[in-house]
Parts: sequence; C-alpha cells; structure tokens
Amino acid sequence: MRIFISIIVFIMFLFSLVYILLFTSIGNNILKPYVEKIITKNIKHDVSIESLRLKPDFLDFKMVIDHNATLVLDGKINLLKQNFDLIYKIDANNLHTPYIAITSHILLDGNLKGNRHEYIINGEGTAFKSKTKFLVAIKNKKVRKLQIDAKSLRIEDILAFSNQPIYSHGVLSVVVDLVSDDGENFAGTIKNTIYFGVLNNDIIAKHFGVKLKDAISYKGSINSKISNDIIYSSGNILSNIAQLKFNKSEYHIVDQRLSADYTLILPNLGLLPPVAGQKLKGAMQVRGSVMMKGDNRVIKAQSKKFGGLINLSVINQKATLHFIGLQVAKMWNILNLKRYADASIDGDITVDDLSQG
Repeated sequence: MRIFISIIVFIMFLFSLVYILLFTSIGNNILKPYVEKIITKNIKHDVSIESLRLKPDFLDFKMVIDHNATLVLDGKINLLKQNFDLIYKIDANNLHTPYIAITSHILLDGNLKGNRHEYIINGEGTAFKSKTKFLVAIKNKKVRKLQIDAKSLRIEDILAFSNQPIYSHGVLSVVVDLVSDDGENFAGTIKNTIYFGVLNNDIIAKHFGVKLKDAISYKGSINSKISNDIIYSSGNILSNIAQLKFNKSEYHIVDQRLSADYTLILPNLGLLPPVAGQKLKGAMQVRGSVMMKGDNRVIKAQSKKFGGLINLSVINQKATLHFIGLQVAKMWNILNLKRYADASIDGDITVDDLSQG
C-alpha cells in the first residue's frame, strides 16, 4: 500500500509539474523562449513571442516576425481531441524571405477551424492593395480546396511578391475556385481580368532584350479551366498597338507542354518601330500557333498581307519564311513609298541560327 501511495503521489507531482509548465502564466513564460527558438529555426527569421496564454481549452498567442509582421491567434482548443476553433489576424509590411517579398501592407483576419489532420482556413482583408477573400481546406497536409476572390490587385506588387522583375504596372482581379480529391490533381476555374497595365520598357530591355520606344498600355481577360491535369485557357489582350486573342490554349501540367493558337491584329502599323528608317502604314493580321516543351519551341505564323500568302516557321533557333504571290506594289504602299515597280514574288528565306543575330 505504501508503494502504491508513493506511485500515486509521484504521478500527481508529474501531472502538477506538467500543468504548471503548460497551463499557468509561470509555465507559459518558461515555454516562451523555447517556442521562439523552434519557430525561428523553422522559418529562419527573428521571432518574438509577445503573448502566450495556453489553457487546456484556450489559446491566446501573439508573435512578431522581424519587427515587420504580426500573427495573433485567439480561441478554443481541445488538447485531448486535438481540435481547435481559432480567430487569427495577420499584419505584415515589407517582409522579405528567400522565396517571397511582401513590399505592400497585408492585413488579413479570419477563422482557423478543424483538427491536426483536417482543417479550414478562411478570411478576408487587404493584400497587395486589394480587397481579398479566401478559403483553403487542408486534409492530411494537402490542399483539397482553394477559393480566392481578389479585386484590384497591383501587378507590380504580385511581381515583387514572386521575386520577378517589375516589367509591368497595373491593376487586375483574380477569381480562383479549385478542388482536389487527393491533394495532387485539381479541377476548377481561374479567371483573370486586367483592367489596366503599362509595360516598363527599361526592365523589358534589360531582362528580355526587347527595346520598346513608346509606352505600351494594355487591358484584357484570361479565363482558364483545369481538368485532368490540363489547363485550358482563352484570352483577349488589347493594347494601344495590337490585339492578341487565343481560344485553344492547353497546358499539360504533368509533362509541362504548351500548345496554343493565336490571332494578332495590328490595326495601325505606323505605331510600330520604323523598318530601315521608313515608317509603315496600314493594318495587318497574323494567325498562328505556339508549341513549347522544355527547351523546344515551335512557332508558326501566317498572313495574307501584300496580296499573297506569307508563312513563317520558327523551330528553336531555326526560322523559315515562305511567301507566294506577294505584290510589290502593295509592299511599296505599306512602306509609304512611291510605286517604283510592280511584280509578283515567290520565295523562301531560311535562317539557321537566330541567336547569331
């Protein structure tokens, strides 16, 4: 009996010690530095826990990251059943990591509800200067549902967030509705509406090697449907110099293969850079297709300009131009020159390596 009583006393002592460490203000203060070290090690940023109140059925937690971001968690928990129903708030500004950069103010609040195996995060607020609503369903550490409704997103903030060059400024809205049965294959829709955009000519010249003289503005929409690991897209982009339309774009996610048709409409060739110092005039329409997989690409274009037929094919670095029935008189006209001669021309031009200039 004496041994039995000793065991009970020892167990009660351990239980009291655990309770003090976990569920009292004294214990919470002891736990703070250890929790800070664990989180700092995992996210590789300086972390300061300003508040930690843990009870068997309640959590109050406030953490500051790099003095630029604050996370607050407050609500009910059940440690035995391992479920929770928490209110959260995120306030971040100018937070940089090796993977993302948050240059604008993000203020989100919402609900985190479920258990350690299956839970739902929903919320709303301001992100990238946009009014944003979202819902994420997680099961066994995999996303099973994703809904986003973001209005008036800043294109430059999205590019900065993705650590991409700021090659454009503008405003767009994004609506995402995706579901997955296994957390690997998604189905649903993505809708993008570009209200206004302007290209950054200096950045495009630096990173893409394309020199643009005048400012190019654009607007448009791109709608996508995801099914069976394929993204089907259609879009219409209108700029101050051209209109680009595509109706049958397919991106195969598994083998990273893209195929798309397109129509390029140039209503005023005079807005394009001069050719051999000569300003162009008139309009032009080009139809074609694009196929890309890995480093391989095939671009085809066709136009009925100049009274004949022009076919262009670019396979990786090799380009072939085939034309038939071109009217010289119409070529003089588009070059804004007097008609010095007239003829019909057929021919082929091949460039074996475009990279050689």
